[in-house]
Amino acid sequence: MQFSDLSFGRFLSTSLILLLLTSGGIVTTVEAKDCFLTIGGGYSPTGNQISLERNVEYFQRVLAEAYEGDVQHDILFSDGSDPQRDLQYYNSQQPLPRIYELLGQVFETESGQDYRYRNHQIGNLRGPSSVAEWDRWVNEVGAKMTADDRLFIYATAHGGKSSDKKRSGNTYLYLWNKEKISVEQFANSLRKLPENVPVVLVMVQCYSGGFANSMFPNGDPAQPLDNRDIVGFFATIETQPAAGCTADIHEENYHEYSSSFWAAISGSTRTQEEVSNCDCNGDGQMSFSEAHSYTVATSTTIDIPISTSDVFLRTYSKTSGEVAEDANLLTESSSIEELRQSARPNQAFALTELGKHLELTGDDWQAAVAEKKKLLEATKKSLDSEAYSLKRQWTSKKSVIRKELLTKWPELNNRWHPLVPQIIAEQQAEVIEAIESHPEFADWQKLHSQHEEFSVKKLDNRKDLAKCERVLYLLKTLALTSNLRHFASDELQQRYAKIVALEAMSLGSEGSKQHEMTTITARKVSAAESIEKKEVTPEKTKAVPPPKPKQTDEQPAADDR
Repeated sequence: MQFSDLSFGRFLSTSLILLLLTSGGIVTTVEAKDCFLTIGGGYSPTGNQISLERNVEYFQRVLAEAYEGDVQHDILFSDGSDPQRDLQYYNSQQPLPRIYELLGQVFETESGQDYRYRNHQIGNLRGPSSVAEWDRWVNEVGAKMTADDRLFIYATAHGGKSSDKKRSGNTYLYLWNKEKISVEQFANSLRKLPENVPVVLVMVQCYSGGFANSMFPNGDPAQPLDNRDIVGFFATIETQPAAGCTADIHEENYHEYSSSFWAAISGSTRTQEEVSNCDCNGDGQMSFSEAHSYTVATSTTIDIPISTSDVFLRTYSKTSGEVAEDANLLTESSSIEELRQSARPNQAFALTELGKHLELTGDDWQAAVAEKKKLLEATKKSLDSEAYSLKRQWTSKKSVIRKELLTKWPELNNRWHPLVPQIIAEQQAEVIEAIESHPEFADWQKLHSQHEEFSVKKLDNRKDLAKCERVLYLLKTLALTSNLRHFASDELQQRYAKIVALEAMSLGSEGSKQHEMTTITARKVSAAESIEKKEVTPEKTKAVPPPKPKQTDEQPAADDR
């Protein structure tokens, strides 16, 4: 069978995966075990938001619903069993005392004023999130796994940019006490596991997309692939921060990649709202790739989610180059109908939903998105300018109020002055009156509110820009999918099909009891899936409402992780 005989997307979703299962080796039935490792928490108490703890608890519920009986789930979280207060939280429904709210604004120290700290409440930990504990887990647990097993690693933490300008994909996963693991270190650690153990990564930290490079030795795309089955799903690309971390105790305000991903897998959100119509190919199973596409399509965040197969295509396929004369190379600007021919059902679903959101029309979606981006970037520039102007006006009026306040209580200029607690305790009413009765106070507060409104508008603008970037990323993925046969060897084409098959695995007891595997560790494919399916476009899924994030003093932006 020749790749040129039919559309590559359709070929991958049926015939090639079936071919891999039947020709890659003798099919055997083996008892399989699913093993889970969660790496979670921040790098310090001030960077260890309660949402990270709640993410771990949500994942525990997802696993409890998916599996009969206990599962092997090791957790490395923040400071481990240390009883010190390591977790940051706040209750948005419990405002600060008025005196502290006003003084925080006057002296510009309001960031983090309402944060509280307690010890985390995750039980049955294996240990802290540290390099030593990660290495210990790899040697004591990971290295003893067998080809019968599957390993799932979920990282809900913070991340950092690559420090190597020549390798932007060598990003970092931050651990407790400001330790960190690079993509290179992580990829090398995974290679201490038995060769035939498939690994699935779900990572939601900033710059998490760099960890898609774990499929390469040393985490380096410049090196040839080895015989490792490592796939994953990542909140955003390697050069961008991610949405998520908040100290807010209210989980309805948690909207980050894994919230949507696990909701699609389990069928309900972390607040028990039903999620349906995510089964894009209609096979009755919720695959990881379908959950990923659901997140791409519906999450209202600044993220640009990606998967391992996306990075594989960007490594081995092209949109231009020397090819046969009769080759029809696609680009992002090819007709949308041509590009759709390369889409698997889950990708087609994401493309359709994003197109609806952005109201894309016409045949050239790249041009349509470029026009949308141009308008959004103009709006961003205008919002930035207006917000800057408001900030200057607010700062000017604040300075006048602070100057008069310090005329009467000069000790307030140093919050560590020994008389400050006494002033707040004994003269609280007078201080509040001095601020609120000032002639500039009403205008100052109005400007403060307007500035906060503009911050929300700027965040919404970033989210719309992210939707545009998701479409452009997907269009390129589809073009590269179609073109892969012109640039990659048969071996690499089969490897891509294998990655797609691994990404299409599912969670749950049935998946862990028995896997049909070959020497290439491909996904179990049912008889129904062996027959070419008509593409199913699900009904519009429930959209998750936008978050109301709270910025921490160590985060790069209000909605960034």
